[in-house]
Amino acid sequence: MHCSVPAESPFPTLRIGQAAELLGASVDTIRRWETAGLLATRRTADGQRLLGLADVRRLLDERRRSNVDSPFVAQSARNRFTGIVGSVQRDEIVPLVEVLSGVPTGS
Repeated sequence: MHCSVPAESPFPTLRIGQAAELLGASVDTIRRWETAGLLATRRTADGQRLLGLADVRRLLDERRRSNVDSPFVAQSARNRFTGIVGSVQRDEIVPLVEVLSGVPTGS
């Protein structure tokens, strides 16, 4: 959900990358949360996504309460995945990346 707002918004806002960093999530995850209705974004006149600071705080508090025993991870699981990129195929929508895992390192 998003609407157009002037660049000079009276409400404290964060850019999507800043919100992702604070929430310990990727920018893609923030976009998915937006699509799911967990976060509302607004767009500046030039199309930049802005998130309300109050919404980010609310979601951060919810995540902290629900993950009491789980540590926050600063990046998505795919960014921590170890392996060797075997191939990359580009499509109109998303690229397909083949990752070879469990490959022994040099001995």
